[in-house]
Amino acid sequence: MRRTPFGGSEVTVILYTSTEAIRACLGVSARELDDAQITDLRMSDQLLESLEDVLSTHVAAAAAGEAVGATDAEVTVLRRLRLYCQYEAAVLLLPQLQTLLVQKISDGDAEMQRFSKDDLERTKDQITAMRNHYRGKLNADFVSEAFVLPTILAVSPTYDPVTDV
Repeated sequence: MRRTPFGGSEVTVILYTSTEAIRACLGVSARELDDAQITDLRMSDQLLESLEDVLSTHVAAAAAGEAVGATDAEVTVLRRLRLYCQYEAAVLLLPQLQTLLVQKISDGDAEMQRFSKDDLERTKDQITAMRNHYRGKLNADFVSEAFVLPTILAVSPTYDPVTDV
């Protein structure tokens, strides 16, 4: 990870989120989980695959949300895309989390255990719930905006092309 002239780290963008946002969801630092550990899992590809199931028009939706003069609804969909990707990436990283992070920290006198099995399960449940929350909102956006079904009316034809009457 490279450092900026101001001491912060550069952010690696992954689809509609970033490595910093993903780490924030997991509650870990860049030292514990660096950008390469996230990007080496081909996280962008995994998120694209996931988004195809959730909102197949995500590219157009994101462009509309970023456009000058975007409506409130378009900006809302973009915000939900970003949040969904952030939590989806965190969910995808959770299986590796226990092996990637130090579990016991000790200074000789005091000891702290982090991400024990129970902690990891609780974290997984919370992150998965947030992902599902934003997935549901994106599904609702997709259904309400993209799939407005036309009303089919019963009609009585006045002309029959077979009998020409």
